[in-house]
Amino acid sequence: MTGKYGWRWTALRGVLSRSGQVDFAIESISLSVRLQQSANLENKPTVESVNMTLGQASIISDGMGAVDYILEMIFNVVPNMFRQRIAEAAEYPVSQAIEDELKKLNIEELVEETS
Repeated sequence: MTGKYGWRWTALRGVLSRSGQVDFAIESISLSVRLQQSANLENKPTVESVNMTLGQASIISDGMGAVDYILEMIFNVVPNMFRQRIAEAAEYPVSQAIEDELKKLNIEELVEETS
């Protein structure tokens, strides 16, 4: 997974300005989802838990001069702290997206097709 964030700031009515961008990359994402299905097939399956693990992460910053090196060093040297926080922040939205898709399933029809 890769992404970019472009930024720009101006001061003194445009006399001073600076722009740059931060590129990030995450090598891999592992997702474990635990679902629950009632014996009553009229009920939709629900998400019991979501566990996300991110692989190696890195950023490259451009536009802030010496601050670029400091930002890259902090993020790239101490990646575990950032990776875990990103994964934890993403687990709830991922869980909701999966639940939304599960609501579209007709479990009774799926069971009849495989019987």
